Amino acid sequence: MKGEILKKVRELQDITQSEIALRLAVDQTSVVKIENNIPALTREYIVRVCKILSIDENFLEGKSNYLFLPKSFLKFRISGIKARISPLAWLDLILSYSNTAKVLLLTRENKPQLVGACIKDDRNSIFFVRIEIPLTFQKVFDYVNDLPESKRDTIYILAKSFFMHPEHHLISSFDDIAHYDREAVNSLIENAFVEVLTEKEKELILKIREKNIDLNFLLKNLKREETMAVIRYKNKTTSKNLNALLQILQNQNTKRIIFFASPETKTADMSDNDGPEANLPLLAALAEIEISAVGILHVVFDGLILHAARKPRYLEIRELLDTAEKSGKTYFSLTRAPFTSRLIPEEAVEILLNTGTPRPLNKQSRITYFALLSTFSEADYRNL
Repeated sequence: MKGEILKKVRELQDITQSEIALRLAVDQTSVVKIENNIPALTREYIVRVCKILSIDENFLEGKSNYLFLPKSFLKFRISGIKARISPLAWLDLILSYSNTAKVLLLTRENKPQLVGACIKDDRNSIFFVRIEIPLTFQKVFDYVNDLPESKRDTIYILAKSFFMHPEHHLISSFDDIAHYDREAVNSLIENAFVEVLTEKEKELILKIREKNIDLNFLLKNLKREETMAVIRYKNKTTSKNLNALLQILQNQNTKRIIFFASPETKTADMSDNDGPEANLPLLAALAEIEISAVGILHVVFDGLILHAARKPRYLEIRELLDTAEKSGKTYFSLTRAPFTSRLIPEEAVEILLNTGTPRPLNKQSRITYFALLSTFSEADYRNL
């Protein structure tokens, strides 16, 4: 039993027996024997194998119900090469041996197919699963429906036409997530707008089992009442922030984006996320993106996103305004927006939506908006 679990976890992490042997400085046959429950190495080596795989050694000794160490960050990979592993073995393994806090299931664009999952347990262990073999929602829903209710209530579905990359931009490809670090995966788990499986959805799962209803039908029946779909963009460098805004402007599902300017001087609402006072005022934005079965997803851009305090930073603002001006879906507020980065995203959206009356951004009004961001005009910057 112990060896079987070690083997499962090793294979799910895409680690070979030879890699384990190399790190232990033993031959591969010793690792084979361990996984077949044949005494081959001392307890010291078993402990080292556990550390390599982030397994809690107390679990193997029957002293803990948790298979994985606290605050672990593990990446599992399910591929065709490992066909001997059930497509849902990873989920069964984690749900069986941890008190799961949230399971976020990720789907491929416009297809009823599962491509991965982000999972967090109550000891802050985070698991990222990349699925490279076909796994339909039918199989997933069958599995979820058979879970105990306490486990079933932790399952969330991110089944949208695209989803928000927590660091950079909107993506319709799953590939980038494979390179996420622990912080980025945690951000996706905590901040992604997801659908929780309600009683209504559990009924739909049963209908799917009986009538083989497709994903499109499911999505049409998952509309939320009195719920605002909100996500906060996690800003990085100004160049990456610019790219994120440009991608949203160019996305056909974006219905409107409103630009704001922050106060010119520090206020009590300002936080560390807003950077040094020398950069003020800052550009903020609120994007409204239409997603089928959800309605409008609000994406908040606040904190140190972009500013025009120096010419290199102005050039980023210029590129953004050039694109925004041509988009026909950009607006701006003449009223300065308070700093909102210390607020939860929903509160930030409410404040921004009530900050002034949005005006269309065009060639003429662009001058007015830029005056909120800098004491220099764009002509002044061009002459520097």
